[in-house]
Order: sequence, then C-alpha cells, then structure tokens
Amino acid sequence: MLMGLLPALRDLRAPLVAGYIVVVAAYLAFHDHVPSSGKATGALRSLYELAQWTGNSGVLVGATFLAFLAGSVIQFGAEAFGRIRNTKRGGPKYDLQDASLISTYVDQRVADDPRLLDEARHEISTDVSAPDEVKTAMVAAISRELPRIARRMRGSENELYDEYDRLIGEAQFREITLIPLALLIGALSVTWSLFLLPAVVVLPLLKRQAVYQREAGHEVVVDALLVGKVAAPYLERLERRADARNTVNARPVNPSGT
Repeated sequence: MLMGLLPALRDLRAPLVAGYIVVVAAYLAFHDHVPSSGKATGALRSLYELAQWTGNSGVLVGATFLAFLAGSVIQFGAEAFGRIRNTKRGGPKYDLQDASLISTYVDQRVADDPRLLDEARHEISTDVSAPDEVKTAMVAAISRELPRIARRMRGSENELYDEYDRLIGEAQFREITLIPLALLIGALSVTWSLFLLPAVVVLPLLKRQAVYQREAGHEVVVDALLVGKVAAPYLERLERRADARNTVNARPVNPSGT
C-alpha cells in the first residue's frame, strides 16, 4: 500500500514545496506593509479573527492549502510553456545524453523486419530516401514517445516503471522549484542583504541536475526497449501498415471482374 502511495506523494511534493517557497518569499517581501491585527480593517481583520478562532493548526492548514494552490499554478504554467515550446519546434524532444541506444534498437528491429524501413520512408513527408536518414527520423519519432512507452511498463514491469517515475519526479521537482527559489533569493536580497544575490548560481545547477535525472529516467525506458520488455508504439504502427499493405497485395484478382 505504501509503494502505491509513493507516486501520489511525489506528485504532491513538488507543487507543495514550490508553493511554500512562494509563500515565504511573499511574506518576506510584504510583511512590513501588512497592518497588524490591532490596525487591520475589513477583510484582513476578518482573517485575523478567523486565525484566532482556528488557532495555529487552522493557520497551518490554510497556509498549506494556499501553498498548494500557488505551486499548482506554477506547475501548470511550466507545463503549458513546455507544450507551447514543443509545438513551435515540431514536437517534444526528450533529454537523452546519447541517442545511440535508440539507434541500436531501430537497427535491431529493421534487421528483423526490413518492411519497417520502407513504411517509415513512406511516412516521411520530405524526399528522404537514404536508409541512414530514414533511421534518424525513426529514432526521433521513438524518442518523442518515451513517456508513452514508459506508461506501458505499468503492470508488467512495475519495478522499471517505478524507477523511471522516481527519476522523472526528481527532475520535475527541481524544475518546478526554480522560479520560487529565484523569488525567494530576490526577496532575501532586498529585505536582508544584497550579498545573498549570488545564491542565484544554484539555479543553473539545479536545472542541470534536473536534466541529468530526466536523462537517466529515459535511459531506463530505452534499456527496456532493447531487452524487449516493452514495445514502441511507433514501430507497432509501421508493422500494422506493412501487414495491411501485404494483405492488400496478396488478395487474388478475379479475372471476370466480379
């Protein structure tokens, strides 16, 4: 049961931590401008009264909910930006330090079924005929499907999927906290000391670490492809087209035309 809860906890952790950082940064930036309970009026006074009525536990629950909302908005914005970027560059491109493993997988599948190369050539819209260029396009198509391929491991290869999910979750956690940490460093630099501003050098390091984690997660999927524990939907689609083409070509022609 605990293992089943871990993915959900990882999904909750990233927006919650990011939101907490934003809440702390906002407090540091604006607490001097917020009236105290004795001077507050209107809705702010009502909030103070509500905090007194609920106590510290109620304030903590309210702050946690606010942090989760803020973190969810940040996560949604980051994902929306990623989708827009992928649309502009023709599709998602996933981090792989070395695409040679996918190339090896493509070579193995083409050697087993040469029809795949012909079907891939037919699918490419440009005038590409060289086998190496077709295989390069096949490698790119499979790399764009890595998350979908990973989801296929759920149920049959749970250990591999859990490792992939953990690594991708760690990458997402670092990526979603980049903007909140930048806000926190800015708030600390303004309210405390400008000597804290150089701490922004941590952000590129976190981004690079996120890239490494994402690469490692995708390499888990590629290894599963190589050993035959999961199949690529793109190549399955090519196989179906090749089978359909062979079926059509194998149909007997009635000389009478009836």
